[in-house]
Amino acid sequence: RVAGSATLEGAATADLAVPHAFVLALGDEAQADEYVGPPTVQDVSERFRVIVAVSNASDERGQTAHQVDDIRAAILRALVGYEAGGLYTALEYLGSTLVDIDRARMWWQFDFLTQTSSDLV
Repeated sequence: RVAGSATLEGAATADLAVPHAFVLALGDEAQADEYVGPPTVQDVSERFRVIVAVSNASDERGQTAHQVDDIRAAILRALVGYEAGGLYTALEYLGSTLVDIDRARMWWQFDFLTQTSSDLV
């Protein structure tokens, strides 16, 4: 159960069975062109986030939401090193952190990066 969402709020309010995940684009950042004159080609870093919701119903402190470790391993096996093709570099893992927790669910985020060149001519 994987979907896209434009916002964290949209992902957090989804009524899907757990575990489920959402992919959110975080934007991009262009590096300065190294050539003198108008920009022609720039390196662009693109980031995205995978947010996973797991069941937390049996322990609101999150101690039983140990599935995050298994899910993290599966996500890293699937995404780290993945090459989308074209001018994109292999996906890199940037880290993870707890997003939110309540009596029913715990949300955990995993951040990734890829880079490409943007031909602006």
